Amino acid sequence: MGRNNDAGPQMRTPRALAASLPLLACALILGDAGACGSVDSTPTGDAGRLPDSAGPADATVLDHVRVPYDGLPPPEAGPRTAVHAEMVSPRVDTMQLMFAAGEMQTSGEPFVSQFAGRNLADYDRYILPPDQYQLPVSNGQAFFVTVPDPFGFSSAVESYEYSKYHMNMVANQSGAGVSMTNGPLIARLPGATPRDKLRARMVQILTAAGTDHGGFATLPPPPNNPLNDFGFPGLWPNLDPYRSFDPAMVPDKTVVHSCTTAYGYGGLQQFGNSPVNAYECSYDSLRLTDRVAQTEHVVGPGILGYTTWKEALWAIDFTGRLHDPNANPVNAVAAADLPLVGTPNNVVQATDPPSAAPGAYLGSTPLEGMWGMTMVDEMDNAGAWLLGSLATSDGTTLTGFPSVLAAIQYDYGSPLMWFPAAVAITEDGAGPYPGVASATVQDATSRSVDLAALAQGFSLLFGMTDARNAQVGQQVGMQIAFGGNPFAADDGTPNGEDTPHDRALAAMRVAFVDLDRMHSDPATGLVVDSATVTGGRVARGTTVTATALGHVVVGLRHLLMACNASVTQYGAPDPDASKDTLGILNAVPIHPAGPDAGPGPTFSARVRQVLMTQAAFVRDALTRADGTVANGATLSGGQAAPDSGPAALESQGAALRVLTEAWLLTHDATYQDRARAVARHLLGAAFWSDPARMFRGVEGGADEVDMTAERFAWLQQALRETYKALWIPGDALLDRPVLEDRITRINKLFLNGWDDLDGNGSVDKATECLGARLQLGEQALTGELGTDDNSFPQSSGGDRDADCVPNIAYGRVGSVLAGQVHFHAP
Repeated sequence: MGRNNDAGPQMRTPRALAASLPLLACALILGDAGACGSVDSTPTGDAGRLPDSAGPADATVLDHVRVPYDGLPPPEAGPRTAVHAEMVSPRVDTMQLMFAAGEMQTSGEPFVSQFAGRNLADYDRYILPPDQYQLPVSNGQAFFVTVPDPFGFSSAVESYEYSKYHMNMVANQSGAGVSMTNGPLIARLPGATPRDKLRARMVQILTAAGTDHGGFATLPPPPNNPLNDFGFPGLWPNLDPYRSFDPAMVPDKTVVHSCTTAYGYGGLQQFGNSPVNAYECSYDSLRLTDRVAQTEHVVGPGILGYTTWKEALWAIDFTGRLHDPNANPVNAVAAADLPLVGTPNNVVQATDPPSAAPGAYLGSTPLEGMWGMTMVDEMDNAGAWLLGSLATSDGTTLTGFPSVLAAIQYDYGSPLMWFPAAVAITEDGAGPYPGVASATVQDATSRSVDLAALAQGFSLLFGMTDARNAQVGQQVGMQIAFGGNPFAADDGTPNGEDTPHDRALAAMRVAFVDLDRMHSDPATGLVVDSATVTGGRVARGTTVTATALGHVVVGLRHLLMACNASVTQYGAPDPDASKDTLGILNAVPIHPAGPDAGPGPTFSARVRQVLMTQAAFVRDALTRADGTVANGATLSGGQAAPDSGPAALESQGAALRVLTEAWLLTHDATYQDRARAVARHLLGAAFWSDPARMFRGVEGGADEVDMTAERFAWLQQALRETYKALWIPGDALLDRPVLEDRITRINKLFLNGWDDLDGNGSVDKATECLGARLQLGEQALTGELGTDDNSFPQSSGGDRDADCVPNIAYGRVGSVLAGQVHFHAP
């Protein structure tokens, strides 16, 4: 379970969860009455929240009066129309999945704790029925009162942990990509075979994380055991995910009470003596049934970019902390002991808390440290492969930059190199970790979305390595991990060292220069969606779409903040343009094309200029004062003609995000005003159907939507950003209770496939669980503990928590998002 880094309280830790089980038993017996047990009733504030000019600052005392998730009771709610859903395709679109997973994580714990006033410690994912908040009260002695809070639960627990499932399935479990045995940095390590080299690297990582302590992993890995190659059973590190995959698998249904030498999930006593499925402790049964046949063997920069972003979001959470051999937190050690942290069998004694056991290791827990550092190594190796082998200079032959320094110095006048949209991979078929026999250009097009994704992903990875960065790079775990063990230390300058720091900078630099050089229209400055190269000459497309500009603006804000040592895990704003002088790439000259003579701009200033050109275009051309949005525009003769016709749901959401990002970056009220108009149109009758309680896919269209991972992400983040930055107290559409209602509805309807037709806030499985949903399966972190009998009337079969999403062992499918689901009413 991750914990939010930025600010605010934390969800109950794994160790506290086990202690809470007697309380939960009492709560189940007493229902909504007072439960037994003493609690910390310290109220939660909005520490670290974005500037909020829409209304008064939130009170520090929790407001527990919640509008019921499914709206007002009849007759005010009006007649309800049943929603139906059919699966169009379960096949996973990996780029969309990783983009959605990042937005779903951002819409989870950090959002609910920092903006919605919830104390994360008062959620328990195992209580039945689900969606409960344990409200601490006191009448001389502290008690819990359990109250329904599907908004908070569906966001802080379900959306957040679903996103973790998505990442782990792609990064470490399913095998849906190019094996890490092909990593360029892995190839340098000692060992007779690529498999041996990766084993050696995983020993380094698991040792630094202390994953072998307490029996969580076996080091060195057992010899000749194909079920445990790397010390933790079934781990399958993924260098570069494939474009799509069929998520069918056969997770082990066996219910266990002990994963290793300790009770519970992963041996961390996370669930006390509660049962879990064996697949939580060993990933062998989480492989695709036939990974070769089920995967589309194509990689691309957009897939890699959003996978890097998603992995970095979690790796920051996992790697920035320390723990002792018993998995208890270590907050600080003596400066002289820092080099010893993570070394084998060290006896470093924490200075905070002094009660910690001797020995300090990287990561928030032994398993989370393993996950975090494995993902960092995946990102670093993928960056090396991208820069060294996955570029082209002619659209036909794959090549790469001769050095990290050459990529950092890549300029507008350098020989053109770009990342083709699709590269076909042929594997050599060797064992469970096949090598790459060949890689060929399948689609030489350069896409703005792909470059934005690369900029966004590697910006967050760079922030982890950046000792200037207060919120990310200066975390104690980061200082140690990127100080030489297990990742190479850097001198902090962009001089092309063989380090994660400089490789991330190189990827950021090339992504931005190509975005500007190949995609910026000279007459308007607009970033067009696509570009091709013929005979060394760039031919830009003429289409600019709202969704592509959404990706570009968000990616460039990450890039700007990372260069200026201000990037944060979840995108906190920094409107101070003077910080552009801190840009780490400013020392490397750039020379964008243009009529102006004299020296070129600094890197950070140019990034800001390109970003704001796109934002101004969305404000002034793609949106109107009434909140309507054009899906895009066509360029001709130096002019941009906005499209006519009704907006798509994703265009409305993307335009809102662009305007909000621009307001957060500048505090120019014209952006906030226009964003509010766009939000009103999204929340009003043009997109929202009152009878179906559902967002339509097209403005003014029928009550239906073909929901995909990307479309869901644009909708969820639009509602989240409205709640954070655009809300107006008492407003019929923009007040927070209204937004809580809508956020909960999209989470429960689209993700879970639950249509609360009678509006009572309780799942009637016989009539309210739809025929399809986006989230294909659940695991233990969202209440699926591998047991059927829970003394809860509606719990049956593989859906232990009765929320319409089955346990993956019963669904025989990965815990990922389907490719497309059709929702409609009637």
